[in-house]
Amino acid sequence: MRLVTVAVVSFVLGAVLMFLWGAHTSMFPASVYAQVKVPPRDRAAIPVVPSVHHTMAGGVVSDMGFSLDGMDAKGTVFTNVAFEYGGGAYRLESATIVPPINVTLTGAAANTAAFLSALGLLGCPTTSGPPKPEGIPNQAINKTSPLHRPVKGNFLSPFGQ
Repeated sequence: MRLVTVAVVSFVLGAVLMFLWGAHTSMFPASVYAQVKVPPRDRAAIPVVPSVHHTMAGGVVSDMGFSLDGMDAKGTVFTNVAFEYGGGAYRLESATIVPPINVTLTGAAANTAAFLSALGLLGCPTTSGPPKPEGIPNQAINKTSPLHRPVKGNFLSPFGQ
């Protein structure tokens, strides 16, 4: 009987002290979350996408490099072109792209491709282990398209229009 009395008195004393000091279990998550420091979003570090400002109507671009950043091309045919893209706005309306197509990503576009590749969201995801990050620091990412026939349509960047 003595052990039961000691246990009950200890429990009651502990419960009263915890109630007076305010260490409730409902407060525990708030104290844990208060310790997590989330860095503020640095808006100055986000690249700015300027609007398109170079215009081109019709014509054929063949066997050369072509910078997409800031380009507004309508009715243009691209044959064996190496597109260079750094993440800026572009608008290719009623364009025809004839393979082979090479794409060189630089700057913000290369950073985005490397980030998506590191998370397994670019290309075919692997089932064994983490994906190998793509790209070498401060070097462009070059890719060749597997297209076998021309592609026709409108190609627009989602930002900076």
